Amino acid sequence: MRKKDYLNDTEKKLLILIREHPSVSIDQMSKLLYVHRNLITRYLKRFKESALIETHGSKKEGYCRKLTNKACNLLTKV
Repeated sequence: MRKKDYLNDTEKKLLILIREHPSVSIDQMSKLLYVHRNLITRYLKRFKESALIETHGSKKEGYCRKLTNKACNLLTKV
C-alpha cells in the first residue's frame, strides 16, 4: 500500500474478494483476478503492514483473512 490512501483496481478487487471469501487461497485469488501469485502475495503483505487485513490461522490449516475497519472505509469511498 502506498503512503497515501489510494487503491488501484486490482487492490480493490482483492479486498472485495477477501471480504466475500475470507479463506480463499493465494492460488485461487491469482486465478480469479488474472494476476500472478507473486503480486497477490505482495499486496497481502502491504495490506497487513498497512493494517487493512488481519490474518488468523496457520499455513498448515490455512489462513482466514479479515478486513479491518480501515479497509472497509477505503472500500466505501469507491
